[in-house]
Amino acid sequence: MRVAALLILAMACLPAEAQRVVGYHAWWMQDSWQDYDLGLYDKLLFFEFAVDAEGGIAETHGWPSSWRPMVQAVHAAGGKVAPTFAILDPVIFSAVLGNPRARGRLRDTVLRMVREGDADGAHLNFEIFEPSTPAAREGYSTLVRELRAGLRAYRADAELTIFLPGFDHGEAYDETALSAEADYLIVQGYDMHWLNGPEAGPVAPIRGWNGASWEGILGRFAAQGIDAGKIVMAVPYFGYEWPTESDRPGAATRGEGVPITYEAVPSDLLPLIRINATERVGVYGIRRDPVSDSPYYVYSAGGRWYQGWFEDASSLRAKYRLVAQRGLGGVAVFLLGYDGGRLEPVLREAFRR
Repeated sequence: MRVAALLILAMACLPAEAQRVVGYHAWWMQDSWQDYDLGLYDKLLFFEFAVDAEGGIAETHGWPSSWRPMVQAVHAAGGKVAPTFAILDPVIFSAVLGNPRARGRLRDTVLRMVREGDADGAHLNFEIFEPSTPAAREGYSTLVRELRAGLRAYRADAELTIFLPGFDHGEAYDETALSAEADYLIVQGYDMHWLNGPEAGPVAPIRGWNGASWEGILGRFAAQGIDAGKIVMAVPYFGYEWPTESDRPGAATRGEGVPITYEAVPSDLLPLIRINATERVGVYGIRRDPVSDSPYYVYSAGGRWYQGWFEDASSLRAKYRLVAQRGLGGVAVFLLGYDGGRLEPVLREAFRR
């Protein structure tokens, strides 16, 4: 009995299956990858190459030659690198994926750029929020099948991963088919309130907000029978500041907001985003939404209200706990460097790195 009890205790102390920690490194963040704790990340996603209407890539941002030191450093730290290919325009989405010739060109371009960069696979960030054509919807699934086969022919351990919006109101995606072919899905866990949205509120709430939350997203994917272990939830190191009608959470916006980072980022890297949550909170204090526990700040200028919503160590810890509790595949940080390195310890603590 004593041996059995010790065996049970030992098994209880074994760590759960490790979850992935993925990070997006944007080309405009230049060599700031040298400041990351590369050993913390299972994969670095190089962000991003914009796909044109013919399925080509016009701007490669120096890939692969300028980024070989980064790829080599990630490999030396035991991680993987994958370039990200992006379609954010619904017109281009339909034009490329619904056209076999353009789709074939994109497939061949992706495989060539992966090989040239000594990468470990590819990441597709096709992100639209309105209906597409049936041909494009099916064409996306076809592209994924062909890319998966091409990547396996290139290298047996090469991975194909796919970004999917948390909600697909336009039914542009066949999530079940995409999930079956992809190694895992990176699911958008942010923009529940967005830059030009009608209301201010939490960017990435876990609960509440009429289902526009992590719980709502995970419920939608579960209803489609998608394996929770294939879902990697994307967390934001950015937020938004909006002009609002009042200081109340959910207040109507008076116009488009502006992006903010968690910590200050050098202006030579990010000249267009000069507001950061850390400085704002230092001046105006911090509040927490009683429903989602998301952090925000408010202030008044010229008799008008402003609200800034973001993620901090406390709200991210809650999300990382949920990832473990639900048996999800891990988390993906969007975008690395927007925290000035201050949120890396939270990742390390949560995922025992």
